Amino acid sequence: MRQPSVAGLARRARANPAYQRTAELADGIVDSGPWAPDIDLVAEQLAAGTRSAREVADWRVGRLHQLRLAYQEARAGRGQWPAELAELRTGLESDGVHVWRGLVGPDELAAMQAEMDAFVARIEADHLVATRYQSREGLWPEDAAVVSNDAFAWSPELVAMAGGPPLLEIAEGYLGPGPVVQRAQAMRYQPHQPSDRHQFRWHHDLEGRRLKAMVLLTDVGSGDQPMTYVAGSHRRRHSIHRYHDNRLRLGYAERYTRHVEPRLLTGVAGDVIFFDSNGLHRGTRRPTGAVRDVLVIEYAAPGSPLMGGRPVPDAVHGLSDDGQAAFATMLATEPVWERTVDRGGWLDQLIDVESWAVPVQTSSSTTSTP
Repeated sequence: MRQPSVAGLARRARANPAYQRTAELADGIVDSGPWAPDIDLVAEQLAAGTRSAREVADWRVGRLHQLRLAYQEARAGRGQWPAELAELRTGLESDGVHVWRGLVGPDELAAMQAEMDAFVARIEADHLVATRYQSREGLWPEDAAVVSNDAFAWSPELVAMAGGPPLLEIAEGYLGPGPVVQRAQAMRYQPHQPSDRHQFRWHHDLEGRRLKAMVLLTDVGSGDQPMTYVAGSHRRRHSIHRYHDNRLRLGYAERYTRHVEPRLLTGVAGDVIFFDSNGLHRGTRRPTGAVRDVLVIEYAAPGSPLMGGRPVPDAVHGLSDDGQAAFATMLATEPVWERTVDRGGWLDQLIDVESWAVPVQTSSSTTSTP
């Protein structure tokens, strides 16, 4: 895979006003080298509150990248898991993926399916075409898809699911205390020729450790258009290079995963697929596959980049205190599709350590597994 040059990265940095230390961006690429032995210790100290973010603020970008990845893991180690979620916990930690069969009940599923149909009908009637990946919603003609990055705006059922048990408990267990709801997507894929565009090629999501919950609204068999995931690949700490170019191949996983096992994530309507988007994954397209409808909830640690959104207000107000807290950052964030300057991505944030090294606070709602 071709790597971006240091000179090219420096030019890109100078063109982006979000970067405040452009020269050190290039230095960070050169400096990203072997994993520094003190990184994990410093990350634990940040998570424990025995070291402040200001003490590492002058580190080069390459080391800050390593530190942030380690810090995510240190936060996750303080997560609390209810005992009844032990099987799901094991699946996520070992493989990076777990399918909860039949999690969505018949009534809730019917409501979500109706909401999805209404959304697609509106977009198709208006012939609204998305102009970029970060668009709020629209048709993706080249991919035969209809997509929303703001599904909370029209699905109160999804808001209630994202801000309540068991999903919020799972997010806290996997990401550590105080997880935030990052985004809600809706996707309808019509049958389509095989593709390696965008999410249909092997990639990771440029976010480090992050949890997604994919709700199947239609049955998805092995001959349809399921997502494929490389089990165990979520444990990889991707280099800073891979945050400039996240296009990957299976050979990349073979370097660090003993048994490369791409899994077709199939299921029936009402199943929920939980996965860490740091692992290698891709969508699958087939001209003879059935239409696939999914809703996707994204959770991240506090301080992570957010796309923003406009969730149904009454649905948020009906959540518990912990549920409302999980949505608070989204409600306070200007949606990316309304911004004149895109800011706040992983690389943009690295030099602002205080923005992502958020003090760990323990939730009052969950109990730890013995």
